[in-house]
Amino acid sequence: MKNRDKMPTYIRRAVLAVIILITAMAQITKGGFPSLFGTRALLLLPLTVVISMFERGFAGMIFGIYAGLLCDLFSSSHDGFYIIVFTAIGFICGTLITYQLRNNIVTAMLLSSLSSLCVTSLYWFFFVLTKKTDMALYLYVRYYLLSALYTTAFTPVYYLIVMKLSEKIKAEHSTFTF
Repeated sequence: MKNRDKMPTYIRRAVLAVIILITAMAQITKGGFPSLFGTRALLLLPLTVVISMFERGFAGMIFGIYAGLLCDLFSSSHDGFYIIVFTAIGFICGTLITYQLRNNIVTAMLLSSLSSLCVTSLYWFFFVLTKKTDMALYLYVRYYLLSALYTTAFTPVYYLIVMKLSEKIKAEHSTFTF
């Protein structure tokens, strides 16, 4: 009886892992996803936020590790930056939904925009500003802030996908019999 109750969770999480993998492939493939004025969206970030909102604290952290690992594997510097920040974002967003916030699209947009701004700002600070580039502030405004906005724009799409997936598996589970 217990295994039957857990089965939709495993199915949902397996499907979410595949969605993360497909999104990572779209993000890393040249020409796989269009850039906006020379900036690229970090597609895995809003997906991680939304998944964390539905899966909650610990599971959100695990999905953050997975998404961050994929980002780090295909980034130009394999320093572990993305795995650290995605893990923290997954845990924080999942925990906030569990204890403080409601799970709705407005909250998803708020958490995603704050996460995008945080990740792009931290990346700019550690990898651009510390190199003492003369154009660091210009680069921040021109590329990193625009990237944060572009990244946030995908949140409603991911929210609807994950919400529908969650509802579909729950509906199928309620009529599921052996």
